[in-house]
Amino acid sequence: MDTLEKNIEMAAGNLPPGWSLRIDVENGWGGVTAIRPDGTEVDMDTGANCLAEQVADVMALARDESAANAMSANS
Repeated sequence: MDTLEKNIEMAAGNLPPGWSLRIDVENGWGGVTAIRPDGTEVDMDTGANCLAEQVADVMALARDESAANAMSANS
């Protein structure tokens, strides 16, 4: 299982340009939000996954959407 620290470090080095993530923590809850280059936000907290998995999900979302955008720009 990946650790939160490891996944944050990976995100810091591998998120596509313009992408970012935010980790919110409060009493009894924590969640990760993906922030697209246009500023729109995607809540990655499905309630079933831990913060480390949510950070990994942000990286996958950013990679997939960036690849799809690149493909559509080339067609």
